[in-house]
Amino acid sequence: RFSNLRRLDIDGHGDLCITERDVPSTFNVRRIAKLAFEELISVLPADRGIDLLVFGPYTDLMEIGDEETWDQWVSTFFDLVAKGADVRSRPILVEVVRAYEYRYLRWRPSSPKKMDAFYSTVERLLTVQDPNFLTDDLSEALWLMLERLSDALLEIEDDSDDSDYVPEFDAEALEPFFRHLMRTIDLLVRHGAKSSRT
Repeated sequence: RFSNLRRLDIDGHGDLCITERDVPSTFNVRRIAKLAFEELISVLPADRGIDLLVFGPYTDLMEIGDEETWDQWVSTFFDLVAKGADVRSRPILVEVVRAYEYRYLRWRPSSPKKMDAFYSTVERLLTVQDPNFLTDDLSEALWLMLERLSDALLEIEDDSDDSDYVPEFDAEALEPFFRHLMRTIDLLVRHGAKSSRT
Protein backbone atom coordinates (compact mmCIF):
# COMPACT_ATOMS: atom_id res chain seq x y z
CA ARG A 1 0.00 0.00 0.00
CA PHE A 2 3.05 2.28 0.16
CA SER A 3 4.21 1.46 -3.36
CA ASN A 4 2.90 4.69 -4.94
CA LEU A 5 4.39 7.10 -2.38
CA ARG A 6 6.55 9.75 -4.04
CA ARG A 7 7.84 11.40 -0.85
CA LEU A 8 7.61 10.77 2.88
CA ASP A 9 8.65 13.41 5.40
CA ILE A 10 7.38 12.99 8.95
CA ASP A 11 7.45 15.95 11.32
CA GLY A 12 8.77 14.99 14.75
CA HIS A 13 7.46 17.98 16.70
CA GLY A 14 4.42 17.74 18.92
CA ASP A 15 3.24 16.43 22.27
CA LEU A 16 5.42 13.31 22.22
CA CYS A 17 8.60 15.42 22.21
CA ILE A 18 10.63 12.58 20.66
CA THR A 19 13.29 15.07 19.58
CA GLU A 20 14.14 15.91 23.22
CA ARG A 21 17.13 13.62 23.63
CA ASP A 22 18.09 14.53 27.17
CA VAL A 23 14.66 14.42 28.83
CA PRO A 24 14.43 11.21 30.95
CA SER A 25 10.63 11.20 30.83
CA THR A 26 10.71 10.68 27.04
CA PHE A 27 13.01 7.65 27.15
CA ASN A 28 10.31 4.99 26.68
CA VAL A 29 8.37 7.07 24.17
CA ARG A 30 11.52 7.61 22.13
CA ARG A 31 12.38 3.91 22.18
CA ILE A 32 8.86 2.96 21.02
CA ALA A 33 8.99 5.65 18.32
CA LYS A 34 12.36 4.35 17.13
CA LEU A 35 11.04 0.78 16.83
CA ALA A 36 8.00 2.08 14.95
CA PHE A 37 10.22 3.97 12.49
CA GLU A 38 12.41 0.91 11.96
CA GLU A 39 9.38 -1.25 11.22
CA LEU A 40 7.98 1.34 8.84
CA ILE A 41 11.30 1.69 7.00
CA SER A 42 11.48 -2.10 6.58
CA VAL A 43 8.18 -2.19 4.65
CA LEU A 44 8.52 1.00 2.60
CA PRO A 45 9.91 1.13 -0.94
CA ALA A 46 13.66 1.80 -0.77
CA ASP A 47 13.46 5.44 -1.87
CA ARG A 48 10.81 6.26 0.73
CA GLY A 49 12.91 4.51 3.37
CA ILE A 50 15.78 6.86 2.50
CA ASP A 51 13.34 9.76 2.90
CA LEU A 52 12.65 8.66 6.48
CA LEU A 53 16.35 8.35 7.20
CA VAL A 54 17.27 11.82 5.97
CA PHE A 55 14.11 13.85 6.66
CA GLY A 56 12.12 14.18 9.85
CA PRO A 57 12.91 13.06 13.39
CA TYR A 58 14.42 9.59 12.86
CA THR A 59 18.02 10.78 13.27
CA ASP A 60 17.06 12.29 16.63
CA LEU A 61 16.20 8.78 17.80
CA MET A 62 19.72 7.44 17.22
CA GLU A 63 20.63 8.61 20.72
CA ILE A 64 18.33 7.54 23.54
CA GLY A 65 19.77 7.94 27.00
CA ASP A 66 23.26 6.43 26.83
CA GLU A 67 22.46 4.41 23.70
CA GLU A 68 23.96 5.36 20.36
CA THR A 69 23.01 3.48 17.22
CA TRP A 70 24.53 5.56 14.44
CA ASP A 71 26.10 2.39 13.00
CA GLN A 72 22.55 1.07 12.59
CA TRP A 73 21.62 4.24 10.66
CA VAL A 74 24.53 3.69 8.26
CA SER A 75 23.72 -0.02 7.85
CA THR A 76 20.05 0.74 7.14
CA PHE A 77 21.01 3.46 4.66
CA PHE A 78 23.21 1.18 2.57
CA ASP A 79 20.77 -1.72 2.85
CA LEU A 80 18.22 0.56 1.18
CA VAL A 81 20.77 1.56 -1.47
CA ALA A 82 21.38 -2.15 -2.13
CA LYS A 83 17.62 -2.64 -2.48
CA GLY A 84 17.54 -0.07 -5.25
CA ALA A 85 17.16 3.33 -3.61
CA ASP A 86 18.11 5.96 -6.20
CA VAL A 87 21.01 8.03 -4.89
CA ARG A 88 21.99 9.29 -8.33
CA SER A 89 19.12 11.61 -9.23
CA ARG A 90 18.63 13.19 -5.80
CA PRO A 91 21.08 15.46 -3.91
CA ILE A 92 21.82 12.68 -1.44
CA LEU A 93 25.09 14.15 -0.15
CA VAL A 94 23.32 17.40 0.75
CA GLU A 95 20.49 15.45 2.37
CA VAL A 96 22.95 13.41 4.46
CA VAL A 97 24.80 16.54 5.60
CA ARG A 98 21.53 18.13 6.67
CA ALA A 99 20.30 14.94 8.36
CA TYR A 100 23.38 14.75 10.54
CA GLU A 101 23.35 18.45 11.52
CA TYR A 102 27.11 18.23 11.73
CA ARG A 103 27.97 21.11 14.02
CA TYR A 104 29.67 21.73 17.36
CA LEU A 105 27.40 23.22 19.99
CA ARG A 106 28.76 23.67 23.49
CA TRP A 107 25.52 22.44 25.03
CA ARG A 108 25.50 19.32 22.84
CA PRO A 109 28.72 18.54 20.99
CA SER A 110 28.50 15.99 18.18
CA SER A 111 29.31 12.55 19.50
CA PRO A 112 32.33 10.67 18.09
CA LYS A 113 30.07 7.83 16.93
CA LYS A 114 27.84 10.26 15.08
CA MET A 115 30.83 11.92 13.40
CA ASP A 116 32.34 8.55 12.42
CA ALA A 117 29.03 7.40 10.96
CA PHE A 118 28.67 10.62 9.01
CA TYR A 119 32.17 10.46 7.56
CA SER A 120 31.91 6.78 6.64
CA THR A 121 28.57 7.42 4.88
CA VAL A 122 29.96 10.28 2.79
CA GLU A 123 33.18 8.37 2.05
CA ARG A 124 31.33 5.25 0.98
CA LEU A 125 28.93 7.22 -1.21
CA LEU A 126 31.85 8.91 -2.94
CA THR A 127 34.16 5.92 -3.30
CA VAL A 128 32.30 2.63 -3.07
CA GLN A 129 28.93 3.51 -4.56
CA ASP A 130 30.49 5.90 -7.12
CA PRO A 131 27.18 7.37 -8.30
CA ASN A 132 28.87 10.13 -10.35
CA PHE A 133 27.59 13.02 -8.27
CA LEU A 134 26.94 16.29 -10.02
CA THR A 135 29.47 19.00 -9.19
CA ASP A 136 26.63 21.21 -7.91
CA ASP A 137 25.64 18.59 -5.32
CA LEU A 138 29.23 18.14 -4.18
CA SER A 139 29.71 21.89 -3.95
CA GLU A 140 26.51 22.46 -1.97
CA ALA A 141 27.53 19.71 0.46
CA LEU A 142 30.94 21.38 0.80
CA TRP A 143 29.31 24.77 1.37
CA LEU A 144 27.18 23.31 4.17
CA MET A 145 30.25 21.77 5.81
CA LEU A 146 32.09 25.09 5.64
CA GLU A 147 29.05 26.74 7.20
CA ARG A 148 29.25 24.26 10.09
CA LEU A 149 32.92 25.17 10.54
CA SER A 150 32.08 28.88 10.47
CA ASP A 151 29.28 28.39 13.03
CA ALA A 152 31.63 26.67 15.45
CA LEU A 153 34.36 29.29 15.08
CA LEU A 154 31.90 32.16 15.46
CA GLU A 155 30.49 30.63 18.62
CA ILE A 156 33.94 30.46 20.17
CA GLU A 157 34.82 33.95 18.93
CA ASP A 158 31.59 35.46 20.30
CA ASP A 159 32.36 34.09 23.75
CA SER A 160 35.94 35.36 23.66
CA ASP A 161 34.69 38.95 23.15
CA ASP A 162 33.02 38.87 26.55
CA SER A 163 35.04 40.74 29.17
CA ASP A 164 34.18 38.03 31.71
CA TYR A 165 35.11 35.28 29.28
CA VAL A 166 36.30 32.06 30.81
CA PRO A 167 37.29 29.57 28.09
CA GLU A 168 34.85 26.69 27.94
CA PHE A 169 36.74 24.94 25.17
CA ASP A 170 40.05 23.20 25.30
CA ALA A 171 42.07 21.69 22.50
CA GLU A 172 41.29 18.14 23.59
CA ALA A 173 37.53 18.73 23.53
CA LEU A 174 37.55 20.51 20.17
CA GLU A 175 40.04 18.30 18.34
CA PRO A 176 37.71 15.41 17.42
CA PHE A 177 35.07 17.77 16.00
CA PHE A 178 37.47 19.79 13.88
CA ARG A 179 39.40 16.70 12.79
CA HIS A 180 36.26 15.02 11.47
CA LEU A 181 35.02 18.25 9.93
CA MET A 182 38.28 18.86 8.05
CA ARG A 183 38.52 15.23 6.94
CA THR A 184 35.08 15.47 5.37
CA ILE A 185 35.82 18.83 3.73
CA ASP A 186 39.04 17.38 2.32
CA LEU A 187 37.18 14.32 1.05
CA LEU A 188 34.63 16.46 -0.80
CA VAL A 189 37.33 18.69 -2.32
CA ARG A 190 39.31 15.66 -3.51
CA HIS A 191 36.21 14.46 -5.35
CA GLY A 192 35.69 17.76 -7.15
CA ALA A 193 33.64 19.93 -4.81
CA LYS A 194 34.24 23.66 -5.18
CA SER A 195 33.08 26.62 -3.13
CA SER A 196 33.80 30.33 -3.05
CA ARG A 197 34.20 29.94 0.72
CA THR A 198 37.31 27.71 0.45
